[in-house]
Amino acid sequence: MQKGWIKIYRELIDKPIWAESTPEQKTILITLLCMANHEEKEWEWKGRKYVVKPGQMITSLPSIAKKSGRGISAQNVRTALNRFKVYEFLTDESTNKSRLITIVNWGKYQAKEYELTGNLTGSQQAENEENESKPDFSTGNLTGKEGEENADGKAFSGQENNELTDDLTGGQQAANRQLTPNKNVKNVKNVKKNNKKTSRRANKFDDQQMTLANKLLDLIHERLPDLKQPNLESWANEIRIMMEREKRTVRQIEYLIEWSQQDPFWSTNVLSPSGLRRNFDKMVAQIKADKQKKSFNSNQQQNDEFLKRWRERERGPNNELG
Repeated sequence: MQKGWIKIYRELIDKPIWAESTPEQKTILITLLCMANHEEKEWEWKGRKYVVKPGQMITSLPSIAKKSGRGISAQNVRTALNRFKVYEFLTDESTNKSRLITIVNWGKYQAKEYELTGNLTGSQQAENEENESKPDFSTGNLTGKEGEENADGKAFSGQENNELTDDLTGGQQAANRQLTPNKNVKNVKNVKKNNKKTSRRANKFDDQQMTLANKLLDLIHERLPDLKQPNLESWANEIRIMMEREKRTVRQIEYLIEWSQQDPFWSTNVLSPSGLRRNFDKMVAQIKADKQKKSFNSNQQQNDEFLKRWRERERGPNNELG
């Protein structure tokens, strides 16, 4: 109890960020919440003194993996961070030695009750009274405009109910990084204004297509761990196009992702879904040709063995063919 506690809302279990995550990613998500600072601390970042705010942490992939427990690797953490960024659960800025992770909306959902209510101005309290009939997502901690945002389902990932993501503007992301509740209240109108635009962008791909994009990235990172971090949303959308326009199935795409990253030639030519899409038919043709060649060699070997046995049976007493 000396290290404090964190809040986990029951609604999380119905969110895509939880429902579509692997057991390893769920473990990492909870670990990150536990690792985040609950008060300001001085730290060193990029060679300078840095004040780490509540909801932030300066850490590393190995450190997160170690704190997550047995069975969690640094690669698991890398994949999870990439996925959580897509869901706007966090932001991640890295150097060659460490990384600064910020839990988005930490101040809104983890702050103590007095910290939230103490920052409301008179006009904001008046707005709260006008909206008191609206659902209170946080069971008493938030009301009014903030409560309305909670009711929309932005408890962990900053997204609307059943939406994959809502892209925040640069100004909104900066406000999130400040991690103060009064800043979040001021940005409510801006978030609403952008919901219509961002929801259309969010529906370009689904969770299955994002999973395939992550699978390709994981396999590439096994060979090229220093590969520059791609735009996973763009990757998932490219896979969506493959499925919708070219009628590729999930199983076909998944098979070619695995096969291409094991093939000496194609593993150097397929480093993104666009490369997979561009060379799809060529790789399928090679797979068929390899299978036919393997079948021919197998038949040839069977014929050679049959001929050998036949000759042995036909040998006479003097070990000569009759």
